[in-house]
Amino acid sequence: MLEYDGALSAPGNATYGQGSGNYSWDSVDCVGTEDHLLDCPKVMGAKGCTQAENAGAICYSEAPFRVRLVGGTSVTEGRVEVMYDGSWGTICDDAWGLKDASVVCRMLGFDGALAAPGNASFGRGSGNVLLDGVTCDGSEDNLAECSHNGVGVHDCDHGEDAGVRCFSGVPFKVRLIGGPDDSEGRVEIFYDGSWQTVCDNNWDFKEAKVVCRMLGFDGALAAPRAAAYGQGSGGILLDSLGCDGTEDKIEDCYHRGVGVHNCEHANDAGVRLIGSVDDAEGRVEVLYDGSWGTICDSDWDIRDATVVCRMLDFDGAMEATHSARFGKGSGDSILEGVRCRGREDHLAECLHAGFGSNVCDHEKDAGVICYSNVRLVGGSSDAEGRVEVQHMGVWGTICHDQWDILDATVVCRMLGFQVRLVGGSSDAEGRVEIQHMGVWGTICHDQWDILDATVVCRMLGFQGALKAPGSAYFGKGAGDIFLDEVQCAGTESRLTDCKHRGIGEHNCAHIEDASVVCDDKGGMSVKMIVGAVVGSSIMLLIIIGVASLVYYRRKKTKDRAEENPVPFAVSKTTGPTKDLAQGEGIQVPPNPPNRPLTLPRVSMKRDVKPAETMFIYQSPKPEDGGLDDIDEERKHLYMSMESEYLAPSAVIDDVCIPSLELGSDAPADVPAAVEESVYMGDDLS
Repeated sequence: MLEYDGALSAPGNATYGQGSGNYSWDSVDCVGTEDHLLDCPKVMGAKGCTQAENAGAICYSEAPFRVRLVGGTSVTEGRVEVMYDGSWGTICDDAWGLKDASVVCRMLGFDGALAAPGNASFGRGSGNVLLDGVTCDGSEDNLAECSHNGVGVHDCDHGEDAGVRCFSGVPFKVRLIGGPDDSEGRVEIFYDGSWQTVCDNNWDFKEAKVVCRMLGFDGALAAPRAAAYGQGSGGILLDSLGCDGTEDKIEDCYHRGVGVHNCEHANDAGVRLIGSVDDAEGRVEVLYDGSWGTICDSDWDIRDATVVCRMLDFDGAMEATHSARFGKGSGDSILEGVRCRGREDHLAECLHAGFGSNVCDHEKDAGVICYSNVRLVGGSSDAEGRVEVQHMGVWGTICHDQWDILDATVVCRMLGFQVRLVGGSSDAEGRVEIQHMGVWGTICHDQWDILDATVVCRMLGFQGALKAPGSAYFGKGAGDIFLDEVQCAGTESRLTDCKHRGIGEHNCAHIEDASVVCDDKGGMSVKMIVGAVVGSSIMLLIIIGVASLVYYRRKKTKDRAEENPVPFAVSKTTGPTKDLAQGEGIQVPPNPPNRPLTLPRVSMKRDVKPAETMFIYQSPKPEDGGLDDIDEERKHLYMSMESEYLAPSAVIDDVCIPSLELGSDAPADVPAAVEESVYMGDDLS
């Protein structure tokens, strides 16, 4: 629009003074490739702004930055300094990586960058800190084309000055040492006049493929780790290589920087598959002490096979085979009792009975069938569906036998970011690192909390999270920072389902790396705890409701009984009264005799003494004909009595019996019958 080549900065807050006219636009959101502001998304009318929020721009018409390297031991390395407005200034190492360093090196005429060291590795600068948050994609010709916070906008001091190590031509020569021939062995790289080794952190089949292609081979058969072909004696040149397998040279892969490592010349094992025409299946053989040997199939299961397949750069295992399905091995059987959890990066990290010699017959050789891809089909979104895996170019399904949340977790992890924990004292804690495009990077702790940690822990197969520490609690990572401002609800299956600023978008340094402490005891997760609390609350409400209903019905029945005594037939008699002690009650005889009795009227109220008695005809026994020969009036009376006997309407706490006399038509042996029936347990004499 103004015929400049680009912008150096985008100052706001009326840096160049407040305007006087009306606002036209608000929330302008350009991608950067547009030719005109009219092509950018925006809000017309800008009602929410004031003149104090006027936007500005600093433009350039030629490449604005000149760069130089200061403080290195040669012209190929040093602290990066930028010339701007007549003065040299430094670059903050926040977000500084190999892609940014490559742009600087090409500006200086080199072919590329070997390393992007930070933390003032080449000494502290003395001028201004000019740039911060530099983020290049690696193809730019000048730093001005890369994203950054703006000239002079930073939150750093010179302790965070960025540096580079550049190269020209082919920087690395490789060789294989210690193997039986020139096609296998320990990887060594010639650099700065000496042969040096590569650390096995993150070393797998993809890195091995690149090395083999550099040596003129078509590909790699195995990726043995750490001193499988003996320990090297020189320096350790590279660590944490991150290749995607398509590179032509090892220097095209991500790494921590030349000479930057945290390893030693240690022993470990390598893996290869033998006995099948397909490289995704076969008998598992382990390289140990310079020789290949087999694994016994005792305790061998899908979790062990999954680890082997991942070591060979497959996505996972379809089957763990037994009984030498892919033929018998010819060397020693050297390992048995392998018990992996399925999350390990290498068999050496799994429990096992120890290396030995001829520990089982080759009839028990273990094998695997791996797969290289997985997809979800038939769901309403890309986050759900039928699981299908690809084997030998054909898609197939998985049977649901023993399928559970742990298996689903592995699938979801494969379809999203791969996650690992680094720097902790166990596999249940550490700095969170995610793999993107074959490279491992960290997460910034901005807005990091227990809900985000819960998602990470579930991705790793744990029940949940115990803590979500920040501030590089388990140490500072190296390389890229991939995520910032992660905001999970805690129910997501993978980090890709959570809100974040975008891959590679951040304003952090590694001192802000996020971490987790997972629950490895199988304790209740947050969801389980909430469910238990809600369930207990509902149960308590039900108990209270039932208790209230019982109390109400009892009270109502008692009140009705006080107002309407039991409908016994009554005949008036007179005589002395006899009080019943408080607390005594009436016991109903199980088989009342077939004869009339006279009992006093029962009062439910304390100190009330009626002067009349009740005359009761008890129901005949079944053997005497029951109620068959009784007139309808008495039959109704007896049935009412029996109903009250079987289901008393109230508990008699205070009973007064005004009198106790026999009816005029009672037989002579009534007293004996009363004593046999024991209505009240009183002395009737």
